[in-house]
Amino acid sequence: MPFPQALQLKVSDDRILRGWAWPAPSETVGQLLLVHGLGEHARRYDLLVNTLWANGWHVLAYDQLGHGQSPGPRGDLPFADALVEDLAAVYNQWGSSELPRVVLGHSMGGLVVADWISGRLSPHHKPVGIVLSSPALGAKTNLFQRFLLATLPKTFPHLCVANGVNPALISHDVTVVNLYRADPLVHNRISALLAAWIIARGLEVQQRASDWRTPTLVQYAGDDYLVDAEATRQFIQNSPAGVVTDTRFEGAYHEVYNELSQWREPAVTQLLGTLRGFL
Repeated sequence: MPFPQALQLKVSDDRILRGWAWPAPSETVGQLLLVHGLGEHARRYDLLVNTLWANGWHVLAYDQLGHGQSPGPRGDLPFADALVEDLAAVYNQWGSSELPRVVLGHSMGGLVVADWISGRLSPHHKPVGIVLSSPALGAKTNLFQRFLLATLPKTFPHLCVANGVNPALISHDVTVVNLYRADPLVHNRISALLAAWIIARGLEVQQRASDWRTPTLVQYAGDDYLVDAEATRQFIQNSPAGVVTDTRFEGAYHEVYNELSQWREPAVTQLLGTLRGFL
């Protein structure tokens, strides 16, 4: 796998996001844009990118605002739609119009992708397909947390607290968990504004499920303690027949691409097969 090319991606309000492009292989079949989840960063997916590149995909990944090597207070937003507007800007300036494009989003990144593809910022030249990995279409909140989210975004929108991600529950692979804990670019912050956006937009995306038109692969964990797998199941159930393909990996934790081989290998195999089917 070649060393990635570091990029500076200009988005709204003259912000510059950090990105990486893996040069197209000799026989390129398509382009894939990868959007990471809450508290992490793009380079946690190098192993997956290596597999995609080896199978003919030119990959671009970027650190979302407030994450990784991109600017902004950790886990916060300047305004509610910032992450979706950033994705739209990156998509519009990336890649060749002569090659098919796919967008893959994990967890919060999956929600960003789903909101973008189905909402007001949906592109004129849509990707040939999207992939949602354990998307954050529903959050697990108790009564007290729901009360806070009903009040804090209005009064203290940029107040940040711990995001509640328990590293031990991202994967059964101890090496993955230890690397996550030791990673200086991983953070555990979330603002009231970002938390409220996740909950509100997750519900909106679910409500749009019956109008879904973009070919989509959804891969999600059966034992997910970080997002609500039932919300994902409801989205799939309410989408039109034949548009969404899905697999629930029973027993797996949140990050199916970073899981033990019993879950990771079938997930990656299905991903590669579906990507070929998008072309």
